[in-house]
Amino acid sequence: MTTPKRFGQTRFVEIRILPDLEIDFLEGQPVPEGLGKTEAPVRILPDLEIDFDDAEPTPTLQLTLSLREGENPAVGQLAVGLVKLYAAVNELELGEGGAGLRLDDASCEVSGADGKFRLWLRPTDPNGAGERLRHLVEQINQTTELIPAPFERCEARVAA
Repeated sequence: MTTPKRFGQTRFVEIRILPDLEIDFLEGQPVPEGLGKTEAPVRILPDLEIDFDDAEPTPTLQLTLSLREGENPAVGQLAVGLVKLYAAVNELELGEGGAGLRLDDASCEVSGADGKFRLWLRPTDPNGAGERLRHLVEQINQTTELIPAPFERCEARVAA
């Protein structure tokens, strides 16, 4: 299929200017008094001052994971273990009435050179986070059920 030559080409054509078109919605009647003159009350609010210097930093949950002695797991096994641990700890946070945890990328040390991995998890909802995280620390440090393979230990603490 071929298109006619006139498509895709610029051409000079005559311009027609149409006459003004007036529409009278009032049909010749005079404009009613006050139409189009709306008064809105103005209320001046007091100055609002916000001081961000006194804001408390949101606490974070620091997890230190230790690999089992002499174990050198594959990357996939480490990834699965970390995801399982995150899911379990996140469920604990949700159970405490929080909105979940997110990984604080800027603070994580996952090199594992010394056989330890450090993760910082930040609460999504900072309101009441300190108390919730203290409960999480108690629960994590008192149980071994949360610790997935290939990790041997998981120590938790609240960091500012």
